[in-house]
Amino acid sequence: MIRYQKKLFLFNVWESWFAYKHSFWNLVSLNVCMHIKDGKNKKIPGVRNITHTLEMDLQQDVETIFANFSKQIRQQVRIAENEGTTCYFHQQTEKFADFFNEFAIKRDTFTTSKEKLLAMGDSVKLSFAEHNGHILAAHSYLVDEEMGIVRHLHSATKGWTRIMTGT
Repeated sequence: MIRYQKKLFLFNVWESWFAYKHSFWNLVSLNVCMHIKDGKNKKIPGVRNITHTLEMDLQQDVETIFANFSKQIRQQVRIAENEGTTCYFHQQTEKFADFFNEFAIKRDTFTTSKEKLLAMGDSVKLSFAEHNGHILAAHSYLVDEEMGIVRHLHSATKGWTRIMTGT
């Protein structure tokens, strides 16, 4: 389970992901439970919805995982590799927030901050795709290593033509 505290106006709110640990204080304090994983479909006090998602075994070898991608995605990955696009994980929270917020403002959607990302601690992982030193895409993930769950949080892209023309 991932659990961290955030501010909502003047109130401290605890946000828990993937697992619900029942306690009296969870029922009487300000708590948000997100994407609770429970295969039994039982009712949990204070939890409105239990969500379900696809699961993939990441202990398979890379070739097997890649083979399960659609033909179009495999082709796009090969083209990107041949053109010199590099992908990597790095905890550059300020770089991520700046890139994501530029995207979010243009799309009129929520933004994030370095502080919000840091509040999630080691549970948040950031990935980047770059070409010739220019960021093409950035993603954030919430990772619960204990439960073996990864949840995609943020995604931002900058069009290839914008990188090539500088606009």
